Parts: sequence; C-alpha cells; structure tokens
Amino acid sequence: MKAYLKTEARVLRRRGYSLADLSSRLHISKSTASLWTKDVELSKLGKYRVEQKRVRDMKRGHDLLHRRKLGRLQSAETEALRLLNTLQDANRIRLIILAMIYQCEGSKNDIVVRFTNSDPSMIRLFVTMFRSVFKIDETKLKIRMHIHDYHDEKELKEFWSTTSMIPIERFSKSFRKFSNHTYEKIGYKGCVHVSYHDAHIARIILAVAKNVMGNYTEDAIPDSIDGRLV
Repeated sequence: MKAYLKTEARVLRRRGYSLADLSSRLHISKSTASLWTKDVELSKLGKYRVEQKRVRDMKRGHDLLHRRKLGRLQSAETEALRLLNTLQDANRIRLIILAMIYQCEGSKNDIVVRFTNSDPSMIRLFVTMFRSVFKIDETKLKIRMHIHDYHDEKELKEFWSTTSMIPIERFSKSFRKFSNHTYEKIGYKGCVHVSYHDAHIARIILAVAKNVMGNYTEDAIPDSIDGRLV
C-alpha cells in the first residue's frame, strides 16, 4: 500500500499537484509527500497547472484585498455622513474646515493623515481643528521639518513646536536642503509635515471633503443673482 501511495504521489506531483493536494488526496502528511516527490520534475502540463494555480491564487488574493478596501472606504463614508448629520453647528463647522483645508493641502493617500504647509497660521489651524474634531492619541502626532542649509534647526524646532503645540521630542529627523546659492528668503520658516498614522481617520476626513464638495455642484448654484449672498 505504501509503495502504491508513493507511486501515485509521484505521478500527481509530476502533473503539477501541490504537496497540500497530495496530502489531502492520499491522506499522507505534507512532509511525507515532500520526501517522496522532492526529485520529481514537473511535466509541461504540470508546469502549466502550477502557473494557472498561481494566477488564480493571485486573483483571489487581489479580489479579497479589493473587497476589504471597499469595506473600509464604505465604513469611512458612513462615519463621515454620520458626523455631518449629527454634530452640532460649531463642531460641524470645525469638521468641514478641517476636511476642506486637508483636501487642499493634505495627503490623498488614505493610510495616513499628513498635512503639509509653510504657513504657520495654516499649520496652527489644521492641528487645532484636528484636535477639536477627533479624540486622538497625542503621542502619534508627529512633525517633520523641510528646511534650507541657512536655517537654524534648533530655533525652527522651537518655533514650530510653539505653533503646533507638538513637543520637540515628537519631531522626526529634519530634511535639510543644501544649495550653492547664497540667497536667503527672509522670514521663511521652512515647510513642515504634520502626520498622524491612522488610516480610518484619514479616510473619514477625505470622505467628508468629498461629501461637502458633492453637495456644491453647479446644480446648487442659483440661476438668479437674487439668490446670492453678495
């Protein structure tokens, strides 16, 4: 019986069946299947079968990831709509301000919240709105500075820390741009990235922006000047 099983295993392996297939079909362990067939060379049909299985497995994996991503996006869109419909006026306005400035200056990558700007007032506005809308883990809120070689890094860290209310110990390594030019832009404090690694929040912010913009299409513009504010 054992000799028969070994022969059958080698035949099936040559035809491109996997070790898992052999284990299931012949009721043997995968280690035994491997031992019996380790020197078997696949036939052309076997190689074709293996390649087709690889393609099918890749497609199944891709489809699964796609369904999961759609589910995460749907969850974020549902939460965004809930927030827009349930937040009181002041908090709703904060959420909309946050979403719209993020739509303009934030990352469209939905795996991290990342806002980039060189204007201190915009950075202050973003972190203020972000903190007021979401209950965040402050230890995950980070900053990275992009500065020129003429900048005083220590001085700028203190400046941006005060502006953002993010302690210096949560600053990532600065990116310093070196230049052969001697021109110095007076008053320029560099550019900073404020980042917060939370994919769900990133998707919610982008979904809010999408929802708000979707409600202000040409159909919402009044035909008559009488309907305008100014």
